[in-house]
Amino acid sequence: MHVAYRLLDEGAVEDHSQVEIRVDPTYEQLTLHAAAVVRGGRAINQLVPSRIRVVHREAQMESQIFDGTVSVVVVMEDVKRGDIVEYSYTRRGANPVFAGHYMTSIALEMTVPLRAAHFRLLWPADRPLYIRRHATTIEPTVTVAGGHREYVWSVKDVAPQVLDAGLPGWYDPYGGIQLSDFASWRQVAAWGDSLFASPGPLPDALAARIAAIRSGNRSKASQVLAALRYAQEEVRYLGIEIGVNSHRPYPLATVLRRGYGDCKDKVQLLIAMLRALDVAASPALVSTVFQAHVRDLHPTAGMFDHAIVRAEVDGREYWLDPTALYQRGNLDDVAAQFGAALVLGGRADSLAPIPHVPAADPVVNVEMTFDLDTVGTPVSLWVETESRGRAAGTQRAALQTNSLESLQRAYTEFYAGLYPGITSVRLPKVQDKQPENVVHVTELYSIANFWQPKADHSGHTGTFEPLELSRVIPSLTATHRTMPLGVAHPTRYRYTVKARMKQGWIVAPHADTIVTSAIRFVRSLSVNEKILTLEYAYETLADHVSPSDAQEHLDKLQRIQGLLAFGITPPSTDATRPSWTDASETNWLVLLTALIVVALATAAALRLHRSAAPLWLPAPAGVGQFGNTPVGLGGWLLLAGFGVVLQPLVLMSTIVS
Repeated sequence: MHVAYRLLDEGAVEDHSQVEIRVDPTYEQLTLHAAAVVRGGRAINQLVPSRIRVVHREAQMESQIFDGTVSVVVVMEDVKRGDIVEYSYTRRGANPVFAGHYMTSIALEMTVPLRAAHFRLLWPADRPLYIRRHATTIEPTVTVAGGHREYVWSVKDVAPQVLDAGLPGWYDPYGGIQLSDFASWRQVAAWGDSLFASPGPLPDALAARIAAIRSGNRSKASQVLAALRYAQEEVRYLGIEIGVNSHRPYPLATVLRRGYGDCKDKVQLLIAMLRALDVAASPALVSTVFQAHVRDLHPTAGMFDHAIVRAEVDGREYWLDPTALYQRGNLDDVAAQFGAALVLGGRADSLAPIPHVPAADPVVNVEMTFDLDTVGTPVSLWVETESRGRAAGTQRAALQTNSLESLQRAYTEFYAGLYPGITSVRLPKVQDKQPENVVHVTELYSIANFWQPKADHSGHTGTFEPLELSRVIPSLTATHRTMPLGVAHPTRYRYTVKARMKQGWIVAPHADTIVTSAIRFVRSLSVNEKILTLEYAYETLADHVSPSDAQEHLDKLQRIQGLLAFGITPPSTDATRPSWTDASETNWLVLLTALIVVALATAAALRLHRSAAPLWLPAPAGVGQFGNTPVGLGGWLLLAGFGVVLQPLVLMSTIVS
C-alpha cells in the first residue's frame, strides 16, 4: 500500500500528520517501507524508530467487543500547510477463519479530489474471480503471464464526491469495485456451516436447565421463549473476537464457564437448547448495516456482521436474536427484523427473506391532557405513554438502568424546552405488562406560565406540540438530490393532545393527511363544548426515498413541521359561554356589516312589494287552462320554496354566531 496526500489547511495538518495502520498480530505481519513529508520537492524522512508507537487500542470496546487489533502509529514532525504526507507499507497474512477465500472492495471516489488511484491484483489464472461494479464504468486492464492473471484498475483526476444529507446507512455513495471468489450464496453458506459444525456435548448444568424449561412450560412456544430469555439474560454479551474467533464461536463449555459470549456464541447456545427441546433451529447470518439490501451485493462472507437463529415452532418460522435484551411478549413480539438472512445448514442458493412482523415494530402512543384556566393560573398536565414492540424493550431498558428520580428529572427537562415553568408533581408511575409486551408510564406536571405574552404585547398565547414527534420527524430542507434519503424505519407514533377549558371552545373541526412514498402523517382537530382534541399519527412505509421522489417528500415534511405546533389564546378572566355575548366580546365590525346588509335588503323588499305587478307572459299554446293568472307552488317545488323562505333565517343565525 502506497499513500500520498496533500494537507491544504491547518485543520488538515492537525488531523492527518499521524499515520495509523491497524494490524491483527495473531495472523498479520506489517513491514513499513517509507514515511516522509514532502516539501518543495524534497522528501524529509519520518521513518525514525523513536517516532513509531504500537498502541493496543480496542476500537469496538464501547460495543463490548475486543478483537486484539493493534495500531502502529507514525508521528510526523515539522508538518506544515501545503506539505505532502507520503508513506508505504506491506501487510502479510489473512484471517485463517476465511479458509483462503478472498474478498475486498476498492473505492474509486472520495469526498476530496483524487489525483490518482491505482489497484493491482495478481490472481491465479485457473481460479475464478467475480467482479461487480458499483456506480462506475471503469474496466480493469487484464494481462496473463506465468500462470497468473493481472488486474489493474487506474483512475486519475477524479472530482470529489459531494454527498447529500441524510443518506441511508446501507447506501454506498462512492463508485467502486467489489471482488469476491465466492460463486454463490450456497458457497458462502458452506463456509459458514464449518463455523458451527460441532458445538460439543451439553454441559451438565445446561442439560439441567433444559429439563427445567421442558417441565415448567407446557407449550412449545413458551419453551422456546424460556430458552431465548436464558441465552439473552443469563449469558452476558461480550465478544473476545481474536483471530479465528472473530467468526468462529467458542465451545459451549467455555461460554458457560465464562458467563459471557458474543452473537455467534449465544446463537450456538440457543440452537443447542432448542434442538434438545425438539425444536428445529439453524444459525443465520445477517447484516445490521445492509439488512435486506445485502441482496444487492455479490455473494460474500465479508458483509455479514451478526448472527441470529431461525426456528420452526408449531409449523411456523421464527427469527430470534439471543443478543437482544428486555424482550417480552410472545414469539411475534420478539421477532428479529433484518430483512434478509443467509441460513446455514440448508441447501438454498439464495438469501432467505425475513418477513416483516408488525407486532415487533416500535409503537408509541402518547396522550397529553391539559386543564386550562385564565392567565396567571397554573395548568395541570397529565402525560400517559404506552410503548409496544421494540419500543417497549427500549422503555424497559431505560426503567431498569435508571432510577425513577432520574427519569423524573429527565422527563421534566424534556418538557421544559416548550414549557419553561414546568415542575413535576410526583414520580412517574410505571406499569410493565410483560405478557402483552406493553409498558405504560403516567406523569403529572404543573405549568406555572403556560400562557406566554405575545411578541407584540397584544395579549397572551399558549402552545400545544407533540414533542416526541417533533424530535422523530426530520426537518431537512428541500434540495435537489441525486442520492436516496434515509428513513428510520419502522417507526409508528400516535399522539393525542386534549385540553379541557371550563369556558368551552369555538374551533372548527379540521383534518390534514400527508402521504409520501415513505411516510404517512395525519393530524385531526375536533372539539366538543369543553374539550379540544388534537390527534397526530405518524408512521413510516419504507426505509428510504428515491432521488426522484425526494423533492416531493421534503416539501411535505416541511408542511408536516408547520402542522405540529398549535397555538391558542386564553379566555378572559371570568369568561363563560353566555358572557361571550357581552359587549366586550362582540365583534362590532361584523355586527355593523350585518345590520347594514339587513337594512338594504329590507328597503329593497319593501320597494319591490309596493311597485306595480309585472305583466305576465301568456301561457304556451295548449296550456291556457289557468289563463294568465300566476299559480302557487305545488309538488316537489314546495321544497325549493321552503328553502327560499328559510335561507334568510339560516344566514342570520350564521352572522350571530
